[in-house]
Order: sequence, then C-alpha cells, then structure tokens
Amino acid sequence: IPNYYIEMVVEVISKYLATNKRLVVPNLGTFIVKKAGEQILFSNLMKGDDGVLRGLLVEDGLSAIEAAAVLDRFVFEANFRLQQGSDCVLKNFGTLRNGENGMLDILSGTFYPNANTKGTFTIEITDKA
Repeated sequence: IPNYYIEMVVEVISKYLATNKRLVVPNLGTFIVKKAGEQILFSNLMKGDDGVLRGLLVEDGLSAIEAAAVLDRFVFEANFRLQQGSDCVLKNFGTLRNGENGMLDILSGTFYPNANTKGTFTIEITDKA
C-alpha cells in the first residue's frame, strides 16, 4: 500500500477530530478531543472497530475492501515502528511513542481545526477509557 494512503488516514483523522469528540483507530487506540483545537488524549484501551474511520475512508473514495486494507496496513506500520522502539510520526498531526506500562504516548504536533486555520495543540495521554 503506497505511503499516500497512510498519509490519507492521518489527514482523515485530523479533519474528523476538528469537529468531533473521538475517533477509534481499530486495533491501535482512540483519539479523544479534550479541548477542541487544543488538546487531544490518546487511549490505547479502546481499540474496538466502530466502523467510523473505515466509513470516512470510503467517503474519501476508497472501496470498503481498500479502506479495510489501508487501515490494517496503517496499524501494522504503527505497531511495527513502536515495537522496534521507534517513533511513529503522523505527518502534520503528532508522533506516537511507546510510553510507560505499555501505553502509547502521543507528542505534541500540529492540529488543523479546519482547512483555513492552523494551530498548535497539546496532547495528553490517558489510560482511562
């Protein structure tokens, strides 16, 4: 799967979180907006597929099978990098890194609240669902 599909997933996540409270990345975890445009939490306890992210990828033009394959690859690539002790850079969004007690940390990055506004945000990690 070409890298632009991976970038597509990150872009979809970023855009969705600009107007919504949370988004599950199946088998990886959930991004939770604590303060719109400023603070996002990441929990790797909620990993169940609710179908939202896959549906967003389908809306962006992928077939259901392509969307499932892209998500599987995205999660594989993220987990592979993290298992190797590397950072998983989410272009224009933030960086996932292994934290304490098997939790994932996401470092601050750039958040795009909408197409016309760019701002920085702080991301905190929580182990609470």
